[in-house]
Amino acid sequence: MVSRKISFYKSLTYRVLSIGVTGSIAYFITGSIQFAAGIVYLDTLVKIAFYYFHERLWEGVHRKLDKDEDWRIGTIWEKKK
Repeated sequence: MVSRKISFYKSLTYRVLSIGVTGSIAYFITGSIQFAAGIVYLDTLVKIAFYYFHERLWEGVHRKLDKDEDWRIGTIWEKKK
């Protein structure tokens, strides 16, 4: 099992890598560091917002599935007792 510390560092390095890729592509297309930085900033804000709403959507799915135990029939999960 991966520790929380390792997961945090993996998340952080992935974010840095993603920012680098987005910034490089934006700079290559626009030729402007200022414009590329703006794109990176906007990209980061949009991805944070989308991630939040994605998580909330899945939380709703999990709540629905927990209420309706019939979906588990025929699967590897055991029914709650």
